[in-house]
Amino acid sequence: MKNGLPMSLTTRTLTMTRSRARRAGFTLVEVLFAAAIGVMVSAGLVSSLWITAREQRMGMTEQRVFQRADLLEDRISAMLRGASRSAGVFLTDPSGAFFHTIVFRIGSGPGFANQSLSFNPTTDRLTYDPDMSVSGDEQILAENTAPGLFIEDVLFQTGLQTGDIPDSAAILVRITVSDRGFGRGTYRYASDPVNWIQSTRTFAVNLRRR
Repeated sequence: MKNGLPMSLTTRTLTMTRSRARRAGFTLVEVLFAAAIGVMVSAGLVSSLWITAREQRMGMTEQRVFQRADLLEDRISAMLRGASRSAGVFLTDPSGAFFHTIVFRIGSGPGFANQSLSFNPTTDRLTYDPDMSVSGDEQILAENTAPGLFIEDVLFQTGLQTGDIPDSAAILVRITVSDRGFGRGTYRYASDPVNWIQSTRTFAVNLRRR
C-alpha cells in the first residue's frame, strides 16, 4: 500500500494521468499542424488570386495598347489617302531616317492649302493642321490622356524605288505605343523599357495620283 491506497490503484492512476497528458500533447501538435496547413493553403490562394489579377491587368493593358495603335493607324491612313502625290509631299523635323512632320495637299492650285500631320516628341501629341497659312485651326488627333497609354513616336518617310530613289507615291508610317510599365508596374521596375508592353506598327499609305 502507498498513502493508504493499494499499489495497483496508484499505478493505474499514474498511468491514466500520463495517458491523458500524452493525448493532450498529441492534440496540441495536431492543432499546430492543422494551423500550419491552413496558413499554407491561404497563402497559396492569395498568391493564386494575385497572379490571376496580374495576368488580367497585363492582358487588358496589352489589348488597350494594341487598340490605340489600331486607332492611330486608321486615322493617319484615312488622312493620307486623301493626299495628292502630284501636289507634292514634304517631310520636316527629321528623326533618323524618318520625319516627325509631313506636309501635303489634296490637290494642285490656289484653292488647296498645305496641310500637315505632326508629332511632337516633347508633348507626345499628334496634331493635324488643315491649313498651314492660318493659325489657331490645329486639331489634336491624339495625345496621352488615358492612364497606361502613351504614344511614343509617330514617324513618316517617303517610299523608295529601286536604288533608294525617293518615291512619293507611297508614304511609310511608323507608330509606337506603349504602357510605360503600367501593366507590370506592380511587380517589376516600371521605368525599365524592357518591362513595357509595346506595339510598333509600320505600314504604307498609297497617295492619290491627282
